[in-house]
Amino acid sequence: MGHVAIPRLVLAVGLAALPAVARTEDKTTLAILLGGRKAGAETVVREMPDSGTYRDTVRVELTTPGGLPLTIDSTLVLRETLETLVPTRYTFEAKVAGRETSVRLDFEGGRVRGAITEAGQERAVDLDAGKDFVLLENNVFHPYRAMYRRYNFDKGGVQTVPALVPSAGVVLEARMERKGTARVKREGKAEMLERVEVRLGDLVFDLYGTRGGRFLFLECASLALRAAMPGYEEAELPLR
Repeated sequence: MGHVAIPRLVLAVGLAALPAVARTEDKTTLAILLGGRKAGAETVVREMPDSGTYRDTVRVELTTPGGLPLTIDSTLVLRETLETLVPTRYTFEAKVAGRETSVRLDFEGGRVRGAITEAGQERAVDLDAGKDFVLLENNVFHPYRAMYRRYNFDKGGVQTVPALVPSAGVVLEARMERKGTARVKREGKAEMLERVEVRLGDLVFDLYGTRGGRFLFLECASLALRAAMPGYEEAELPLR
């Protein structure tokens, strides 16, 4: 599929023009660790604007390894079906050192249309992602959980799934493989979790959870980025 440079920070989502009144389903603040130190936080808010529609809004504020402040605001809109939550709209805006990047995408029937704007230059996006893709590059509660649940532990080995990477405007093949178990401490208690390695372009990260399909957090080796499920500010897994 060729070499595609994937942004190192695997986070985010965004949107506007939705009803102002919405029921808040969940609000979680997650710590972001870089080099073993807390570098910022990610706040995830899930709302239900109307029956069958969910809106995940994410605010990320952190200091990059180079000492620059990075802010990301985004939202993912999802429609509930009998089997899963289907993404319908995504927007993303990142600001660092005076530079801005924004993404606006709409999804319908496996088709992805919208635009990506970088340094004031806009380019159109029109992709066929298929109906079974995973949307990456947003908060951990939708894409990584969905990806983790796709992995068949009984089958094992390398398994693939199409992954849409919005900021790059491409659909790549994500290769997932079980890499054994890891002893993880959470809330002072140790437990054995499954580790599934994901390779996407030049990006490699690990998903951790239970064999029953319960996703708990991810670890991105390039940034040592980790996020735990609600109730845990930080995952206690030792950094690489």
